[in-house]
Amino acid sequence: MSARHGAVPAAGIVGAAWALWHLPLFFLPGSYQHGLGVGSTDFWLFLLNLLALSFVYAAVYFITGRSILAVVVLHALANASGELVSVYPARGVETVVTLVLAASAVIVLVRRARGRPDRDSGGSGIAPVRGER
Repeated sequence: MSARHGAVPAAGIVGAAWALWHLPLFFLPGSYQHGLGVGSTDFWLFLLNLLALSFVYAAVYFITGRSILAVVVLHALANASGELVSVYPARGVETVVTLVLAASAVIVLVRRARGRPDRDSGGSGIAPVRGER
């Protein structure tokens, strides 16, 4: 998808699909999402966080040479941290932090697409892809 649309639009498309994927959980009693309430501020912040995190995960995917495992592990860590540390009273702070991470990820993705060097790429600006040299 990124080859066809570019990394940033592809991350947005995946984020929108990811948000749709989570929607049924808002109607499942006992789920975390159900507790947020459909249409509430927390509902919209949750969906915004999902969309924002899709850009972070996309950046990790490309920086690691297209490692899906790295993204799966990061997602699992995010879920585990949400279970271990309650941020409910600070949901706005959580959203701001996520948006800052997402903005940073978009910068990395755009710089990568333009072939500009970033700090961690060894100067090339493009994360190696298996089979490329």
